[in-house]
Amino acid sequence: MMRRRADERGAIAMEFLIMAPLLLAMIFLVVGMGRVAQAGSGVNAAAYEAARAASLERNHGAAAAAGQAAATRSLAERGMSCAGLNVSVDTGDYRPGGQVRARVACQTTLSDLVLVGFPGSKTYTHTAVVPIEQYRSQ
Repeated sequence: MMRRRADERGAIAMEFLIMAPLLLAMIFLVVGMGRVAQAGSGVNAAAYEAARAASLERNHGAAAAAGQAAATRSLAERGMSCAGLNVSVDTGDYRPGGQVRARVACQTTLSDLVLVGFPGSKTYTHTAVVPIEQYRSQ
């Protein structure tokens, strides 16, 4: 049987008190990095869906409206809310064999992760280019 010395009593509690804040900070850092990656991925998908929806329309006006609606819907389906959302659909080369370019910029808030070192908000921007089918009917 091992006997403890009187001066080692409570050492485990002290070690836990020292390590607990570090472990909590690491958990918050992992959660924050996951949220950053998820937001970037969501904006990427929204840009692609906006360009794809615009490429399926038959005229410039309908293409821009479809792109805006598709980006907004895509972000909503992923549970993302943007403090500032900007969707621009470039239909300058809108013709069979041409391409549609969609740019989505979303400003998200990370204010609940400020204590871990994340900024209060971050703007994610992504551009997607989708070709228009060469042999489609007008």
